Amino acid sequence: MPFTANPRKLRSPSIIAAESSRSRWSSGLFHASSRPARNGFSASPSVPTRYRYDRDAALYRARIDGELLSLGDGQGNPLGTVNAGRTRHQGIEFGLAWTVARDWRLSANYLYNDFHFVHDPVHGDNALAGVPPRQLRAALRWSRGGRFHVEPNVEWAPRDYYIDHANSFKAPGYAILGLRIGGDAGAGWQWFADLRNLGGRRWIASTNVVADARGSDGRNFLPGDGRSLYVGLEWRPD
Repeated sequence: MPFTANPRKLRSPSIIAAESSRSRWSSGLFHASSRPARNGFSASPSVPTRYRYDRDAALYRARIDGELLSLGDGQGNPLGTVNAGRTRHQGIEFGLAWTVARDWRLSANYLYNDFHFVHDPVHGDNALAGVPPRQLRAALRWSRGGRFHVEPNVEWAPRDYYIDHANSFKAPGYAILGLRIGGDAGAGWQWFADLRNLGGRRWIASTNVVADARGSDGRNFLPGDGRSLYVGLEWRPD
């Protein structure tokens, strides 16, 4: 089913918490406004139940005036969190759930993000910091009648991304493999064992967002978990 959304104007929340908590608040802040557009489709084709698949896709684009960002002046001096000029957010969202064969189900979510300044007097058309341009999460689940399941999974950010709006330093992309197993324990209970980062890789889960990193890390990387195992019970009412 196709859909289109094109509201005339959105007002931002008062402050975006994603900016660094160390940022200095500036006086004279105002609400940002944007003109967003969103187009896409959602489909569940008529196929035999055992081979069913569902998919959702959306294209979005928003032109924003006055987005709240941690910025600096032309000499690289931090200004704190202030209203930017014009920025653009656009990209693709795609989701898939597909019964590949009996007992096998593939699920995946993909994001393509293209966030930029638009002719900013200091940052030009630089990329907005802290947003990986591509992200994929996928899992292939084998389940025998719901009594037991095995699910290898992957989380992948294939490209490096900037940690500063000056676009001087990047966080590395990553690929993390995991494995989840579980089964039915009766009376609505299920047990699970979740193994994460099987390769024990060092990776960056998130970063601070700064105006200008001046080409170095400066302790802005937030590391992800190493190899780990989580075991537990889940209860879901019938």
